Amino acid sequence: MSKQKEMIFLLEKFENSIFKSWTKGVDSVCQMNLQEHLLIRDTSSRLLSLNFKKELVSMLKEVRYLLKMKWNDIPSGLLDLHSKTDTYHKFVTTLELLVTSYNKDWLSLQLFKCKDKKSESLLDIVGPSTSLERSSKSIHSGGDHIHELLLENQTLFKAELDDVAWQAYLAHVDATLFDGLTNIINNSFQMLLTNMDLQEAAVPMFEVRLELDTSELIFKPSLEINSPGGMYDLMRNQLDDIYRIAANVGRPVLGKPSFQTELEEMESLSQTRNQILSNVVNAMVEALDYKALFEDFSSLWIESRTEFFAHFLTRGISSRPDELRAQEQRDQQACPPTLEDFKCQVPSSRCHCEENSQTVALKNGARDDE
Repeated sequence: MSKQKEMIFLLEKFENSIFKSWTKGVDSVCQMNLQEHLLIRDTSSRLLSLNFKKELVSMLKEVRYLLKMKWNDIPSGLLDLHSKTDTYHKFVTTLELLVTSYNKDWLSLQLFKCKDKKSESLLDIVGPSTSLERSSKSIHSGGDHIHELLLENQTLFKAELDDVAWQAYLAHVDATLFDGLTNIINNSFQMLLTNMDLQEAAVPMFEVRLELDTSELIFKPSLEINSPGGMYDLMRNQLDDIYRIAANVGRPVLGKPSFQTELEEMESLSQTRNQILSNVVNAMVEALDYKALFEDFSSLWIESRTEFFAHFLTRGISSRPDELRAQEQRDQQACPPTLEDFKCQVPSSRCHCEENSQTVALKNGARDDE
């Protein structure tokens, strides 16, 4: 029995020493952690995170176990902390939902998405419901919800509209919204600008087709700078629509210009927008130069094949349409082609084909070198 009592005494002594060591400075640690901000923002990603320290969670668990053991001499600071466990749990749960919603709503919101959600696909910028339109609706809904929460908070805090503290709170919310909208627009502009860089872009974002329409080559969409619905018009409207998402959020502070107006006047955003449009113009000029390379072969699609072969089979010569008509007026007599005429015509056709292929290959090679 003496050994058993001695062992119990030693264990209790060790337990008390551990407890005393644990309680040293515990009150100051609790107060220091409780005085820190519950929400913090990452400076690089601009995302929010919950700042409820793990030390506080650990202390709450320790106190719960000590109370179950009916331990005496628990510091008053820890008992006070434990008495508010339900309150802390409610706040933490609510803030976790708020942080998740914020980080998923606006800052990580993608205004442009691929048509079939694959990285190698073209951006979804045309159609009945583009990704930009869907994102705009999401921001509009979020803006309405924020104003509903502001009204609810005003009621809960019993704040008068002209209270200095309430106006400071509205100014803080207004500045936060402005920063969020600025980041959305800037990130969207930077995404477009980065993917216009041949060194950075992995895949094309937009599609412009060079097609033969009856007797002329045309671009779809048009590359004429003043053409309604053309590429330049399309891109300019897209950039304007990015600005317009800010109009979906009302300002908490009365008397200020709309978020859209203030953002449109921001010099840094305006410079990025102009650079994007400048890149579009440069690409359009390059495409028009590429189209001009085919002008030497325009006779292949301008001339009537039926007329060309009919004339060749009756007169044995091949010429442009204006020359054909002049020859017909000078000489109405038919002169079927000889074997030598056929021999001359085949190499000429092959030469046209080779020149055309070399033109395309030369242009593609130049693009790869850029």
